[in-house]
Amino acid sequence: GKFIQIKSDVKPDTASFQVGGGSTALLSSYGLSVQITPTSATNRILVFGQVCIHRENDGLMAILITKDGSGLSGAIGDTSGNRQRVTSGGFADASTVLETVPFSAVVAAGGTSLQEYSIKIMHDSGSERTMYLNRGREDTPDNQYRYRGISAMTVMEIEP
Repeated sequence: GKFIQIKSDVKPDTASFQVGGGSTALLSSYGLSVQITPTSATNRILVFGQVCIHRENDGLMAILITKDGSGLSGAIGDTSGNRQRVTSGGFADASTVLETVPFSAVVAAGGTSLQEYSIKIMHDSGSERTMYLNRGREDTPDNQYRYRGISAMTVMEIEP
């Protein structure tokens, strides 16, 4: 297909925030989101990028691509019992490890009004946990093993 427009957002700095057990945090609140107005409802939208995350205490983390704050249909796994439907995930297993979680999806534009794409982050704990964006849980002392990453999202409108 033909590329109609490309929009992107990059978050090179760090952030930390609380996510309750069974809750999610929307990264547009921390500076990672892309707005696009499709030129045709029949065009396709390609969403891709990566999120560098870590969490308090070891455990599972997952992300969900969102459109206007809700999970993006066509960018999440199938249903099965009470399992969470997510786009992608990872595991935090050391205090300095930075988990890079990639994501991608191609979906129908579905309309020609302004659309906002972002990412929701969640974890597997039943309790509130601190989540870290673009850094590991331990960020001191200042040395070569305390990595800093970059999170980015690109949204492209494609004519079929």
